[in-house]
Amino acid sequence: MGYIISINMKKRITLSKICVCFLFLFLNNPVSASGQKQESPVDDVQNPEINIAGYIKSSIDYVFTESDERSNFNVNNARLKFSGKLLTNTDYGIQFDMTRKDVLSDAYINHLITPSLSVKLGQYKTPYSTDNLVSSTKIAFIKCPLIKENVSPNIRDRGIQATYKRSYFDIIAAVMNGAGQNKAETNYNKSLALRVVGRIIPQLQVSGNYYTGKNNPADKKKDVFINFGARGKAGGWEYAAEIAQQEHAALTEHSFYVFAAYDWKTTTEYVNMITPAFRIEGYDPDTDLEYNFQQRYTLGVTFNLNAEKYVNRVMLNYEINEDEDDVTVDDLVRLEYMVKF
Repeated sequence: MGYIISINMKKRITLSKICVCFLFLFLNNPVSASGQKQESPVDDVQNPEINIAGYIKSSIDYVFTESDERSNFNVNNARLKFSGKLLTNTDYGIQFDMTRKDVLSDAYINHLITPSLSVKLGQYKTPYSTDNLVSSTKIAFIKCPLIKENVSPNIRDRGIQATYKRSYFDIIAAVMNGAGQNKAETNYNKSLALRVVGRIIPQLQVSGNYYTGKNNPADKKKDVFINFGARGKAGGWEYAAEIAQQEHAALTEHSFYVFAAYDWKTTTEYVNMITPAFRIEGYDPDTDLEYNFQQRYTLGVTFNLNAEKYVNRVMLNYEINEDEDDVTVDDLVRLEYMVKF
């Protein structure tokens, strides 16, 4: 009895195979609306690539409190990434972070349909907020901003994403589970993300971001996130600003940050570049309540020990925290060493 398969089951299996084969042929052999085969933007199959990269970040924290002082050694990240091309128009990425309970960070396949259009499927960073999408190895501060901690959807999620790139703008749209990293869907409501990036001048890019989804099945309303940002570089300076809002049930949250950093090249043997930086940020957990606004000021300096930036560095941050409701928030000094390979 265990070896008998019904005719209907056979038909369903056969139909599924045909659909998969058709999809594969379509992705690798684009056809125009007129029915004529188009030239692929890339060549045919090549030998699969395996590129290995990663980085380790370790730090010591020194916290100032009213009654005491304390310190702590940390390993902030220990990441390993495998990436490369499976076909000349299909690449992949798999990343692990050994310091997290959820070890698997990324696992995706990205397919280039045309030189401007690509589709990504798997687990990856949610296309929302410029700061969320920039690697932590390429920012001038050790800690992520309050806007990322409090007024952003899940940093990583599972889903499908389409990206359309042109010289002056990008459009990214994604449908995601909304459950977060390494988690299965918890309801039948998929989350939607939309990101538009404009590059009017080379020194500045602006972005608008929208995300909505019911991440908690018990919620009656969907969460809505809106974010606007700007980021650029000019003459050794790097600068950015973002403002965001989250609507959750009857609660509305706001957050913002502004930062500037300057790369000063040195002539010393051991330190190739020194980058001082300053960031101001704020967070309001409930706009209907008074005296609950949180502010953070971060002074930072980075010593790049390699001719190539973001490869081998020592970073020192001093963090000043203030709260309107007079709740004591500890100030923090953190020293971090990072090396990439």
